[in-house]
Amino acid sequence: MFRYNEVTVKKIEAQLLAQEVAVIWSLSEEYQHFLAQQQLPSHWKIEKFVPQAALLQSGKADVFCTHCGSNSVYEALLSGVPMVSNPGSADQPANAVRIVRAGVGIIAKDKEGGLGPALASLLENLEEVTLKTRSLSKTLSSNNAGQTAVDLI
Repeated sequence: MFRYNEVTVKKIEAQLLAQEVAVIWSLSEEYQHFLAQQQLPSHWKIEKFVPQAALLQSGKADVFCTHCGSNSVYEALLSGVPMVSNPGSADQPANAVRIVRAGVGIIAKDKEGGLGPALASLLENLEEVTLKTRSLSKTLSSNNAGQTAVDLI
């Protein structure tokens, strides 16, 4: 399971700052003091809680950086939002591979620099990946996947 610490928070912060993107980051208050820049850009928002599904469904998120837990992946797919995955353990690595195979996201690999380069790569192809993600979203929605899941549960 992924856990934030001073090194990971500063690493993610630096990689996102290098991309010059608007950021909404759900980061628990206990880790916020690790941010290197206490005065972050005005187009950044750090919150202890973000209503993830509502944000993804709002149409205002172009990319979702995720640990690739099943709920997060499904929420992003059903909302048509491409993903940069940074998987931890359990089902997360397999979910990340499925995201790549479906063409709806990319995996952030530490040996390739991590989140920053993966995000940059996705942004270079954002239009194409977004079209694939929205197409998959329509397919999932048209097959009544939500009701099927409820029925199974």
